[in-house]
Amino acid sequence: MLYGLVETTDNNPLVCADTFSVPSPAGTLGALALAPLFWAGIVAEQPILVLHAPEAESREWDALFGPDAVDVRYETTTVEGLYMGLAMAVVSWNLEDGPVSGLYDEAFGRSFFVERSIGPLKPELVLGKAKAVYTLKQTSDGDKSLLTIQVIADKNGKCGAAQVVHALNVMAGYEESLGTELVTL
Repeated sequence: MLYGLVETTDNNPLVCADTFSVPSPAGTLGALALAPLFWAGIVAEQPILVLHAPEAESREWDALFGPDAVDVRYETTTVEGLYMGLAMAVVSWNLEDGPVSGLYDEAFGRSFFVERSIGPLKPELVLGKAKAVYTLKQTSDGDKSLLTIQVIADKNGKCGAAQVVHALNVMAGYEESLGTELVTL
């Protein structure tokens, strides 16, 4: 069985898979914030991830990043219908190597449902929409950088039913965005 985000899974096995499981809302936010760093193998210290989303089981974090790889903390959600995450990570990377945003562009740049925001994150960017939006700030000191990654998503969008529909569309060979528009009442 395959597990993860459509954006981080190779389409060939996904199209041939009998089953595919997507992360919980907390796991989705965590994967969006930290997966590009873990794939690149540049995480220098245990990242801290603060989530405003329902708690995920610890085995989900193990499946995404490995045992005890991330210090996950939960806070109360303050915006109805919106899930949020804030990650801070020290990585072996400096600005002379270029911005670390290239890793995120490689992971999510072609996605219909994940985009980077240059400005501040505002609820209206995602509420009632199927996408997640993230910001990335990099501060370097020598051969290390401190990254601050913020991510937000609608609880029914990228953190909910729209993500499942997206995965089903890819598995079935349909247009990726078919049926992912959220209906607001």
